[in-house]
Amino acid sequence: MNYLVYLLVTITLSLSSTLFIPFSEIETAFHSADSAKIMELSKSKLIINLDGKEGVYSQSQGNQVLKTFFKTNPPKSFAYTFKGTEKKLGSYALGIYSSTNSSSFKVSLKFLKEGDLYKIESLTINKE
Repeated sequence: MNYLVYLLVTITLSLSSTLFIPFSEIETAFHSADSAKIMELSKSKLIINLDGKEGVYSQSQGNQVLKTFFKTNPPKSFAYTFKGTEKKLGSYALGIYSSTNSSSFKVSLKFLKEGDLYKIESLTINKE
């Protein structure tokens, strides 16, 4: 009985670390072109790099930058190609964003741990 309890606790703790990295919420936001949701999951200041044009943006500024990107490149699909595991300070993920205008983009997300949550610290979107 004690072994079963130990096993359940161990599994729960090991799985809980990835629950704090908002992979599915970000994926849904890219699918629906929800720039506000992406910014909600970000730090108060976010580094955004769109095809080599990099800047540090506040929540409202970043929302406008991403809104413009999604207007020019409406979503068709988004899929992760790599999801990093929890590290002491952060993690990262890679994905491919496809738009309805036949453009495809590599997406790189870097997360920084803040308390029990991971927030997006930088977002890079480059045309393939």
